[in-house]
Amino acid sequence: TDFSLAECVVALAKAGVPVPVPGYTTGPQQWPIELSWPQSRVAVVIDNDDERDGWLREHQWQVIRYDEGTEIGSLVDSVRDAIQEHA
Repeated sequence: TDFSLAECVVALAKAGVPVPVPGYTTGPQQWPIELSWPQSRVAVVIDNDDERDGWLREHQWQVIRYDEGTEIGSLVDSVRDAIQEHA
């Protein structure tokens, strides 16, 4: 998991995406978000938590799942697009 997140952060940086906030917590349960851009309400998560993800979506967050099957270029495009939508 740590390696994949490191790879994700490097790919985002190389693509010129703003630096994320790692480990940001939010919501009534103070859920941790692996990588986030709070001002843009964009979250990259590595686990499946329906309660957290539902709360985030209800509060206008874009939730992007990152797991072993995620193509890194697709993730970078999704994050970049989501940040631009909230600019």
